[in-house]
Amino acid sequence: MFAMDFHIEPIQASDLDRIVELLSAAGLPVEGVVGGQLDELLVARHVVCVIGAVGLERHGDYGLLRSLIVAVEHRGRGDGQALTEAVLKSASEKDKVFLLTQTAADYFLRFGFRAIPREEAEGAVGASLEFRFACCESAVAMVRERPDELWLTRHLALRPQGRATS
Repeated sequence: MFAMDFHIEPIQASDLDRIVELLSAAGLPVEGVVGGQLDELLVARHVVCVIGAVGLERHGDYGLLRSLIVAVEHRGRGDGQALTEAVLKSASEKDKVFLLTQTAADYFLRFGFRAIPREEAEGAVGASLEFRFACCESAVAMVRERPDELWLTRHLALRPQGRATS
């Protein structure tokens, strides 16, 4: 296990260029991130350097998880898990959280997401820039419904402790 060496916090204006750099390097869309459509953008910071980010769009009773990225040299150490858990905690009042992914469908299964036909994305989420234009048609649509207490208890009991602070 790695020692705790990063923390998660809301974006600062000076972080935006680094986030765009990380997203672009991974071939992920920057639309909405740059245009300010995200209601929340969290960063993982090692000392002063941004090493990852995740965003959330709020659409009424639904959320749209966006732009999860971790710098290549920091992958496989729990940074992405900590970012995902932080944004899902922030979205815990939402009935459903949706996302689109081209490469990480298996990763999101561990957080309670399941694949759905893209057209099942509800309301404003289905009409969002991400679903209409930003992500290619081959991306897998996924949804996570608000977890019940049993799922939360099991998930938190199995979760490795340590590394990140919010």
